[in-house]
Amino acid sequence: MRDLAPIVIFTYNRPEHLEKCLKSLSSCVQYKQSKKYIFCDGLKKTEKKDIKKRIDDVILKYQDNNTVIKKRKINLGLSQSIIT
Repeated sequence: MRDLAPIVIFTYNRPEHLEKCLKSLSSCVQYKQSKKYIFCDGLKKTEKKDIKKRIDDVILKYQDNNTVIKKRKINLGLSQSIIT
């Protein structure tokens, strides 16, 4: 069996889109065997805290042993998250 490419997901403030994405990915045959990295930035000052809770709930629903979750307390943004 060939090595599978890792799946990298950056969450934002749209838990509905995250749910659709993870639901679609989880229906793929090799989803469970694939290494998954989920990056969760901290909220921006203008965002509501309930969004973060909803995002966490979605992640927990689709998390398995091949899932690595990276959470930050501050909002680095996509480019800084990739660099670090």
